Amino acid sequence: MVTTIAISKLDARAIEGQLPGFCALLIDAVEDGASIGFEASFNRADAEKWWRDWAIEVETELRLIWIAEGAGEIVGTVHLGFSSKPTAWNRAEVQKLLVHRSSRRKGIAKQLMAEVEVECRLIGRNLIYLDTETNSAAEFLYQKLGYLRLGDIPDYAGSPRGVLTPTTIYYKLLGERPR
Repeated sequence: MVTTIAISKLDARAIEGQLPGFCALLIDAVEDGASIGFEASFNRADAEKWWRDWAIEVETELRLIWIAEGAGEIVGTVHLGFSSKPTAWNRAEVQKLLVHRSSRRKGIAKQLMAEVEVECRLIGRNLIYLDTETNSAAEFLYQKLGYLRLGDIPDYAGSPRGVLTPTTIYYKLLGERPR
C-alpha cells in the first residue's frame, strides 16, 4: 500500500530513465480499458515508443509531464499540452491523467491536477481544458475539482476492445486573464 506520494515534473532525460515505470503504468491503464489511443493488441514496444514520443514534446516545450511516485514506483502521471499557435498563449490542455489501479481513490489524481493548475498560473495560462470518457470516474473527479462541462461528443474514441465511446469536454478558468 502506497502511503507517501511524491509529485515531480520531469524533463525529457528523466522520462527515458523512468521508462519501465511509465510503461507499466500505461499498460495497466490500457488493460483496464482506458480509451487513450490503444487497441487490445497494444504491447510494451508500443508503450516505449509512446513515452519516447512524449519526451520529444517535453524537450521542445510543447508538453509538461508530472509523475506521482510511491514506494519507489510510478503510480500516476498527468500531461499538460500546449498549442504551437501564437494565439493560444493563454490556454493549456490536460492530457493523459493516469493512476495505477492499485493506487486509485487515494487522492493522487487530485494532487496531480493541483500541480497542473499551479504551473498554469505560474506561466500565465488561465484556461485549462480537457476531454474524458463520458460517465467515467475521471469525469466525476473533474467536476469535483471545479471543471465546467461544455458538452459531449458521441462515438469519439475507440476503447482498447474496439467499442466507440463518447467523450465530454471540460474547462476551467483560473482567475484573471493574463495580460
